[in-house]
Amino acid sequence: MDEQLLRLVDHQAIVDAMYAYATAVDLNRPDEQVKVFTEGCRVNYGAGDAGWIHGREALREALRAALAEFVATNHRITNIEIDFAGADAATAVSSVYAWHRYADDRPDFHVFGRYHDVWERTADGWRMSERRLKVAGAINGPDADELEPIGRNSSSSSFLPPNG
Repeated sequence: MDEQLLRLVDHQAIVDAMYAYATAVDLNRPDEQVKVFTEGCRVNYGAGDAGWIHGREALREALRAALAEFVATNHRITNIEIDFAGADAATAVSSVYAWHRYADDRPDFHVFGRYHDVWERTADGWRMSERRLKVAGAINGPDADELEPIGRNSSSSSFLPPNG
């Protein structure tokens, strides 16, 4: 296959996997969600260096626990940028807006951020070996100082009002 055509096919395969991840989250299917990752993956949903989850099974359990708090979620992934580092490796950055409705009477939780991913081609196709969420802002969730900022170049760490 022509190299440019192969690159387009690979690009679309990674985008499709990102969308499959978001769909699985919103349908509360952590078993499907983790299929996007390698067995030895590491994932951090914005909790700084202490927040790494190591391995697909640990991630599955963390996702089950986290998703149990919500009766509904909706994840929008946009502005996807993929850089290939050879035929079998890539990095990607994408914007994410994630809405979460709690099972109890807490107000809805909103996250505005960016996923920073490392992808590798496996025998099963493109899989994520690393995902790190960096947050531009959050409403009705963890305090901003508990979440890793996106690194915005400004005097303010968030474009959103404080939680509350």
